[in-house]
Amino acid sequence: MIGVLIVGHGGFPTGLLDAATMIMGQQEQVDAIGLQPEQGPEEFLEALRAKAEKVNSGKGVLVLADLFGGSPANTSAYLVSDEELGFPVDVVTGVSLPMVLEALVVRSNMELADVVDVCLEVAGESVRKLSDILG
Repeated sequence: MIGVLIVGHGGFPTGLLDAATMIMGQQEQVDAIGLQPEQGPEEFLEALRAKAEKVNSGKGVLVLADLFGGSPANTSAYLVSDEELGFPVDVVTGVSLPMVLEALVVRSNMELADVVDVCLEVAGESVRKLSDILG
């Protein structure tokens, strides 16, 4: 099963995980970590590494980050090329609740690259203007 790590600023990542847990129940190999104002980049990177190792089962870890170009996503990018980890990591930015839910549903029978593709697809499909739909 692919591990999932939700990252972002402040309490946003834990809020997403709480919402996903409310909808789907407790999940294995998933965690969240928010960058706090007092944390430096090195401290946050070490915390990310520890969480990634915790959620990994050997099939890799998908990091879902809140903001492209933000410090949590930029710091997560170091895990993608960290050969010392010993498992693949990929990062998708622009995380949303639909993306988290879909990743949790499909991760048990897909490879990391395929879960990434599903997340990118869901990102486009889940943003809607309701007044157009409702007529």
